[in-house]
Amino acid sequence: MRRAIPVLLIIVFSMFTFNFTLNFPTAKATASKPKVDWALIIQGTDYGVGRYGLEEIPASLHDCYYMFYILTHDLGVPRDHIKFLSLHKLDYEWLGDVPPGTFDDFTDPEAVMNAFAWLKSKSTINDNVLIFIFTHGGGYKPDEGLRGGRIDLDGDEGNEHWDGTKWFGVDECLRFGSYGGGSEWFFWDDEFRGNLTGLSYKTLTIIITACFAGGFIDDLSGPNRIIITSSKETTYTHVDKYADFGLFNQHLLDALHGYHAIWNETAENRITDQYEVTVPDLDCNGIISWREIYHYAKDKYPDDEPWCDANGNGLPTYKDGKNYREYFLWVWHNWGGYTTPNTGEYRLRRNKHP
Repeated sequence: MRRAIPVLLIIVFSMFTFNFTLNFPTAKATASKPKVDWALIIQGTDYGVGRYGLEEIPASLHDCYYMFYILTHDLGVPRDHIKFLSLHKLDYEWLGDVPPGTFDDFTDPEAVMNAFAWLKSKSTINDNVLIFIFTHGGGYKPDEGLRGGRIDLDGDEGNEHWDGTKWFGVDECLRFGSYGGGSEWFFWDDEFRGNLTGLSYKTLTIIITACFAGGFIDDLSGPNRIIITSSKETTYTHVDKYADFGLFNQHLLDALHGYHAIWNETAENRITDQYEVTVPDLDCNGIISWREIYHYAKDKYPDDEPWCDANGNGLPTYKDGKNYREYFLWVWHNWGGYTTPNTGEYRLRRNKHP
């Protein structure tokens, strides 16, 4: 018996480690999607530093509008349940880049504070809240040093980076305003956390597209919260000025929408569907969850190492000079879905998260 135990362990470990080829049921565009009752969308930037200097980033506007389109057209969220802040409140509507009536206010400090206050005045413990942000971000890149972040002084970040003599932490920020135009202002991770105090909700989903966005998980993680970031804590989020949408968000939004879409200036609602997309239904319940949407998008565009905390434990994170992640063991009952027959089988899948 003593010799049999190691053999058994090897067999079980192998089953967990190498069984990556399972065919999960897929949820089509008609499947149930995450419920949203109230939403805040913030487009916080319009330009970025590109290969040839300061360049416009169309994806910053397009991604935010695509989410607005999904909320109103796919998820049935009433227009007065959405607050949309943009750097282009007037001129982009007037020029016809988005339909009139899309924006509610200009993205400035007062409007952002008012928007959080609005959410608190509307949402209840029975509501599902979404916050979607696309902007520049500041943080710390180990091979470059501080890149818009600041040394943490209150100790809430813990030991993250080593300077040769001591450990230190870094606060991340969202950088709102016209990049390099003298009107930029910083919204720090601690401020973000503070503005969520007093917000009632059933679930709160926060999606941040910004450099160093993963660093916000440290500060925003909590019960009944889902946080999806376009990059890990210590790297940039890359964009392509020639792309219709963000490199990660294209797939995230397509998964939520159920179709791969392109930006079409001649279309009434600017969004034109190209083909249907299917999302692996990892728990086989016929519902597309935020976590499944994230995994679909990350598989399509893993380059910036997008992160997701879906259980409020503050992971993934960056501590002691390295990334800390968690590992999920997907145990699922193959009872149906949209493409798999009812076999009644139980299978095991080892899945790295995020």
